[in-house]
Amino acid sequence: MSYKEIKEQGNFSEAESTLRGRFRTLTKRKEQRVRKPGWQEKDVRLLCDAVRKFVTPTRGGGGGGTSGEDIKSPKVSWKQVGEYISKNGGSYHFGNATCKKKWAQIQRDVMTLPAEQRFG
Repeated sequence: MSYKEIKEQGNFSEAESTLRGRFRTLTKRKEQRVRKPGWQEKDVRLLCDAVRKFVTPTRGGGGGGTSGEDIKSPKVSWKQVGEYISKNGGSYHFGNATCKKKWAQIQRDVMTLPAEQRFG
């Protein structure tokens, strides 16, 4: 029997909250539980700074920060990135996956720019 069928036969109006959802309700204030937090310009700047700071480049060298051109397929501690944004004046404490997705979006956007505008 599918979830939809159970809901219809039992006349249930809403789904039960998940354990994760209940935990978030108990441990975070309402303003910290935004489903899709908006990124401000300062947040994006902090994200870029944090990625440069916490990246471990895959080609040569160690960690300790690097320039944007050296970051090919970076290994980044996204947890540290989210904490960095929050501690340095960001508008929201973004989660690990949210930071990673935003970084991927920024990289896609940069790659669609003409070459002379990418690193100017």
